[in-house]
Amino acid sequence: MVKTPTSITVILILILTIPLVTSITNDPNRPKYQFSDEVFKNLPPYPEDLPEIRELYATQKLTDYSRLPPEYYLQPEFYPGWFATANKTYNRDPRIHGKFGLGFYPSTASIYLNEDTTLNLTVLIHSSPGVECYQGIVLNVTTNPPNILKTEILKPKTIKLPIEYHLPPNKILMLLEPTYPYFNRNWSQKFVLKIIPIKTGTATISIKNEKCPGVVEDYFKDVYGNSYTSQGSWFAFQIPAFTAKVYINPTSNPAKKVTKTINPSYVFIGLAFIILLFLLLVWRKINGKNR
Repeated sequence: MVKTPTSITVILILILTIPLVTSITNDPNRPKYQFSDEVFKNLPPYPEDLPEIRELYATQKLTDYSRLPPEYYLQPEFYPGWFATANKTYNRDPRIHGKFGLGFYPSTASIYLNEDTTLNLTVLIHSSPGVECYQGIVLNVTTNPPNILKTEILKPKTIKLPIEYHLPPNKILMLLEPTYPYFNRNWSQKFVLKIIPIKTGTATISIKNEKCPGVVEDYFKDVYGNSYTSQGSWFAFQIPAFTAKVYINPTSNPAKKVTKTINPSYVFIGLAFIILLFLLLVWRKINGKNR
């Protein structure tokens, strides 16, 4: 079992999804679906103990993603929500099938550090299932307030292109690969961020998506044509894809307390449902008066 150093405590907020499925013929350990297993043809064989490893990470009994082999994190079954949408996605349901989308796993973290301790935090960044296109993105890492700690992006490195463009040290350029009609080998990658404390205090690290520089967009469009898209929407650019609360020299360690969070996507779904319900009631009331 992986343990973090005694001077460091990391809480990763996850959602646990446990499927009830059976195996298929070509890959005896992979769950059975209503679509062809050609979807997984570029991926490593499905590890027999993946359900157990997935649960250990989802319940935070394991938190060190730096030691997680690609045989595990390249499997879509490792991620929350996969089993709820897999069959619809790969049967091309237009509601959950599209040209762009990405996620961090986990998407939030709480970190406790001593002032003289640095941490290489590893999380996973991946294209969403059902994405047809290559996605060019810029990831922007910011810290608020900026005087509590410093950060350095260790992995992945900004991709090299035969064109000139400039990004500051807190940003990197990535090209995410499609996950439809099948998963590409690099659809999920490790993202490693070095955290360097400066002084006692609390800071929030945020990672947001940004559009690529215009010259980069033009290059990708020339190379990939209609198989390329600019990543995200205005709304997606406003909300951090990943956030971490970092406590430097905390007087007490809140890691021992039970922490409950709500995944933002479920908040948005709930709000949308309430708004739709309200509009339906108004519509019925108006129609009742007109009768």
